[in-house]
Amino acid sequence: MRKTYASAILCTALLMGCGTRRHSSINNPNVSRETIEPEPTQETMPIEYSETTDSEFYRKLLNEDEDRMYNELLTGCRDFSNSINITTINTDSYMKVMRLFSLDHPEFYWTSYGNQYYSNQNGTVFKTQYNMKGNEQRNLDEMNSIVDDFIGSLPETDTYGKIKLIYEYIINNTVYDPQSEENQDITSVLLNHRSVCAGYAKTFKFICDRMGISCLTVVGEARGNIFSGSHAWNMVEINGRHYWVDTTWGDPIRDNGEQIISYEYLCVSDDKIADTHILDTTVNLKEQGVDFQVDYPVCDDNSLEYYRQQNAFFDTYDRDAIHNFIVDKITANEEITMQFADENALQDAMNDLFGESYIFTILRDAGYNTLNINYTYSTDTNTLTIPLS
Repeated sequence: MRKTYASAILCTALLMGCGTRRHSSINNPNVSRETIEPEPTQETMPIEYSETTDSEFYRKLLNEDEDRMYNELLTGCRDFSNSINITTINTDSYMKVMRLFSLDHPEFYWTSYGNQYYSNQNGTVFKTQYNMKGNEQRNLDEMNSIVDDFIGSLPETDTYGKIKLIYEYIINNTVYDPQSEENQDITSVLLNHRSVCAGYAKTFKFICDRMGISCLTVVGEARGNIFSGSHAWNMVEINGRHYWVDTTWGDPIRDNGEQIISYEYLCVSDDKIADTHILDTTVNLKEQGVDFQVDYPVCDDNSLEYYRQQNAFFDTYDRDAIHNFIVDKITANEEITMQFADENALQDAMNDLFGESYIFTILRDAGYNTLNINYTYSTDTNTLTIPLS
């Protein structure tokens, strides 16, 4: 799902949203079923359990039998096995575990695609088989090396700073392309550098996991002013509080083809994202007939929202405050982007700055003389940008 900015001289409309395109939710496998004669079950076989980690948010929602299957998948995927025997389990639990395992483990990228399962005559599943190509270990080794190099290049910073650097890295190294190959997994971003929202979100979690940052991937629907469609994004934890991150919507293009980084969806609250992102608390399991619901953490802190941290957030349009803000940005040779608390304040700013041409008074006071000015704005995020050459 991609945001698109439109710009024009003085007045412009913003195209932003999630376009209707090839389904891009995570791990919606083409599951086929094969019923065969019962094989001996593994219910009494000992198994070495892997300790649940902070990166396994969804695993914590499983019951004992489901967790056992999750661990069997984990063991099999670590061995790059395409066929994994599992302790017999009912079909609904099988579907749930397969879905949640894929969300927790983007490194096992082949789990994003089709699989086949085998069941006894009583309907219990005892084996799953992934569609693998044979190059998975080589690809994963290469991607780990790429991420190692990235992590090794980072400066010392806090958790927020690390998240911001990951956000920028993915955006700077990826072209949004709904026709890209393998675009539901991390290879599309780290190896092919062309992807859609599923690839962006899974790669963000993959790198966060490698850096010890608590992160999960969510799915749902994005609703912009122009477009809507299925979507994937992330939630992170910083100092015990949770925030939303959407790298895909941080990678917009303007109508002139210019590639930019937008920080409007970096560490934001529920209130900031609620109007444009509709969370699917069933993680697409409802459409498979599985009764399941996720109770996600609340994201109620807005203090890390980018424009608040940059002192570029305004509750209302205040002519003097905006005048001083723009002059300071021009003096410092910095981009002029501001965010307003609501659409009314944004409209007041545009009416005065551009409708009444007050922007030219500000520019003259800053020693910047021009006959025309471009700007872009978003009524989804109530942001206004004035790019100066």
